[in-house]
Amino acid sequence: MMYATIPIEALLAHMCRINMPTCLLNVIKAMHHQDEHILINGHNSARVWPTWAVKQGCPLSLLLFSLYIK
Repeated sequence: MMYATIPIEALLAHMCRINMPTCLLNVIKAMHHQDEHILINGHNSARVWPTWAVKQGCPLSLLLFSLYIK
């Protein structure tokens, strides 16, 4: 399993099941809420709103991924 294979909604549901404190869960939800990426290909660009994957490069991502796969 890789970071890019985790659906955000499934991650949040899993964290609810393992009784993650609500305040921490709300912070993680806020980090991923309306997350937007801009893909650029030469002169063309497109906005996308990912529903999969924890944030690449975020120090918290490794912990979230570890919580999800256990």
